[in-house]
Amino acid sequence: MRIVLLAFLIAVLSSPIAAQNRQEAVEKFNDLKKQVESLEKTILSPDKKDVENALRENVGVFRLLPREIYDKGFFNVLGGGSYYSFYFRIPDWGYGTDIGFSRNYLLETGFSRCGLISDLGEIPLAGITKEIPSAVSLANYQNAKDLSLCARDYNLAYREGLKLDETTFKIQLPAIVGHTYLVRSVSYDYYDILAAFQVHRKDTDGSLIIFWKQLEQFETPQRNNFQKTQVSDEKILLETKGWSRSDIFPNVKAEVSDGVMTLRGRISKGKLAYAVQLANSAGARKVINLLTVE
Repeated sequence: MRIVLLAFLIAVLSSPIAAQNRQEAVEKFNDLKKQVESLEKTILSPDKKDVENALRENVGVFRLLPREIYDKGFFNVLGGGSYYSFYFRIPDWGYGTDIGFSRNYLLETGFSRCGLISDLGEIPLAGITKEIPSAVSLANYQNAKDLSLCARDYNLAYREGLKLDETTFKIQLPAIVGHTYLVRSVSYDYYDILAAFQVHRKDTDGSLIIFWKQLEQFETPQRNNFQKTQVSDEKILLETKGWSRSDIFPNVKAEVSDGVMTLRGRISKGKLAYAVQLANSAGARKVINLLTVE
């Protein structure tokens, strides 16, 4: 009985201390999370000079971290900052990721296993337009509209390369500073884009500074391979009428012209893909994303 009573007294007397220690641990943990988020943002951001140079060239800029170094489960950003979506303009894996970086290789990661990439060599990014022959070949690539055919070509491009006219496309290529690349990335039910990017420089930790620009956005391909019924602009807008509710997308504005929806405003990262998905399901032929992620 004395042993039981003693154990009970120890538990009672020590419980405030345990609670206090736990509360301190929770506070420290939350503080560390904030510090990690701040450090992640700094590690992922291009340097100020890179941003200034990109602005002068009128192109976008982002940093790709080497997956083998940073994707170790410490980052809150999925993939450790080694992936990027040109369409969503965010670094997380899983948002229709278009490009990745691992062991000094650039990876076309078309989220539907449908995407192609080509190394154009030391050509200035400014000189790349959708009219150059390799871009025309990629723009005319009809198998992008059919998931099964595109997946087949994706595997072929992985093994030996897929030749379209005079250009051979792969799904992974060495990352070479100064080289410019062409990529078409398809995410069924979300988007289909053609972009060009250049490895502007390589930093001391092995990360890449990428300059890029979008050349074209095509109509959104459907996973079930059916032809979208043409829907009027008025009906498409009517389908998105409820977006202004505070529990959905209060800061998102939708405009529609000739079946093409443009999204503007601010949105949380977690709702970004959902907004595009709803816009496509409303009947839009394609959805242009101009949203700012909060």
